[in-house]
Amino acid sequence: MSPLHRDRWREIDPLLDELLDAPPATRAARLEDIKAEDPELAEELEHLLRAEENSLAMFDSPVEPPTIGGGDARPDDRRLGSTVAGYTLVRQLGEGGMGTVYLAEKPAEDFRHRVAVKLLKTDGPGDALMERFRDEQRILAALNHPNIARFYDGGLTEDRHPYIVMEWIDGTPIDRYCDEHQLDLDARLELVETVCRAVEHAHHNLIVHRDLKPSNILVTDDGTVKLLDFGVAKLLDPDNLDDHEPGTLTSMYGAPMTPEYAAPEQF
Repeated sequence: MSPLHRDRWREIDPLLDELLDAPPATRAARLEDIKAEDPELAEELEHLLRAEENSLAMFDSPVEPPTIGGGDARPDDRRLGSTVAGYTLVRQLGEGGMGTVYLAEKPAEDFRHRVAVKLLKTDGPGDALMERFRDEQRILAALNHPNIARFYDGGLTEDRHPYIVMEWIDGTPIDRYCDEHQLDLDARLELVETVCRAVEHAHHNLIVHRDLKPSNILVTDDGTVKLLDFGVAKLLDPDNLDDHEPGTLTSMYGAPMTPEYAAPEQF
């Protein structure tokens, strides 16, 4: 922030606090007094007050989670039994605005190798959604941490749908895990510390997850924490990704977020 902007904010900040605490009638009268002395300052304050009112209204009413790409929320079994990257899709694990995740397996000599396969929901390759999915592939490939679900493979299916093959985590959302195992405060904080280390690794790679929530943080039976789903992640330095077109990660295609857990500024 420039010195000029800092000085302006020092002027605005106490006035904004005063107006937010004032009853509506008092607020209107005080704004008129400020407008008489400094119309530009009054306009800035009115803008900030409107933004505050809009944000409160958002939280006071039910919000349906926006999605990217639409699509039917009901389970889609049409792909079950098909093969992706040598793995057979056996059941659906979850579905979001951008893709559907399946449990898949590949028989080996003495065991079955199980993975999670994420398939993009789109009708064609030439759209922004496709580019975001490719970005997710690149982001996952750049991360290597014991508490982040591993990336195995990515590409296109025969019918030109992008896919990601990831480590399958047989776990429980972190909030449910804590309750079911009746963890005390220290044990809960240890789990949170582990999550923070995984997030820190992403931040060191200039990647912001942007969708941290219990369903994206699983804990296995042995207490291992795994961070999942970088589908709406943002890369702060696109040059870190090979063959990446500048600017594609800075736009919010359909404002993807989970309202219950999104940061206020995402609204």
